[in-house]
Amino acid sequence: MNGIVSIWLQYYVLFLLLSPCCFGLLIPKESKKPENPSLFYQESNQVTTAEQFTHDEYSFTTGINSHVEVEDNVNNNHASYYTLDPTFDLLVDWTLDFVDAVDLAGGMTRVSVNQQQMFAEDFVFTSPAIGPISKNDFISLMNYYQHNGLDLGSAIPDLTVSYEGWHQDPHDPWRIWAVARYSGTHTGIAKLPGSGLTLSPKHPSEQERFTTGPELQSFLWTPSKKLMFHTVGYIGDLHTGSGQGHGSLHGLLVSMGLPPLYLESTESIRNVSNWFSQFRQSEDAPRVKSPYSYLPQWWHERKSKGKNIQR
Repeated sequence: MNGIVSIWLQYYVLFLLLSPCCFGLLIPKESKKPENPSLFYQESNQVTTAEQFTHDEYSFTTGINSHVEVEDNVNNNHASYYTLDPTFDLLVDWTLDFVDAVDLAGGMTRVSVNQQQMFAEDFVFTSPAIGPISKNDFISLMNYYQHNGLDLGSAIPDLTVSYEGWHQDPHDPWRIWAVARYSGTHTGIAKLPGSGLTLSPKHPSEQERFTTGPELQSFLWTPSKKLMFHTVGYIGDLHTGSGQGHGSLHGLLVSMGLPPLYLESTESIRNVSNWFSQFRQSEDAPRVKSPYSYLPQWWHERKSKGKNIQR
């Protein structure tokens, strides 16, 4: 009797397992928990999200309520990125990508197509001697320098720049700062456009590699890996390095033999000339400062809120 009951129990259990209503017990279910969203979205040229990215420091808003066009990898020579999480490591990587593009082009006075594609349309550049200047005016000015004797790629072929002291702006998570030092050997002729001055290299036996002093630079990025604001040339120590208290392009000119007294004695005249440059448009005399109407809206809003203390 017990044997018969045992056989019936086995058949009953087998029936339950094979029935349509319980067949799922034999199949492991896929987890319904979504995976963590990737920081980078590369599968499509369009990204849709309901979030809104607001830039508090500069009072501009990038709408992400609808489809946002992200340029294709084939067109901009780097991956199509879109992120709303500006981590420290991410901003450093993006900045080093831009620095590599400048290095491959041959220095700051050569603006490659790859660099131009990394600039946002509302890009602004500033330094103690240049700017604020818009994207188009900046490219025109660098091209003017290059084709009128001030080609750093020829004058300092081994020019490099090192960055240290990286830190993310505590008031602006999309902005990263670093201390820069330029190094190189002056082996080619450099001319200062419009001045008639020529900086010739020393005899090869006397040529030495120089290193400029520490200068602070900043890079403000958009969520789609576009450089929107770039500042250079702000010296941290006037008594260190071959630039003798001058940064960026001026520091390199001094390192190539330009007397610092020339820059210091002509500073007032150059400031006036640079200010008036915004009212002209000529390939022979490009702007060093952009007209107010040529600067982007976010720059005007930043100024109206007191973020800009001068110019």
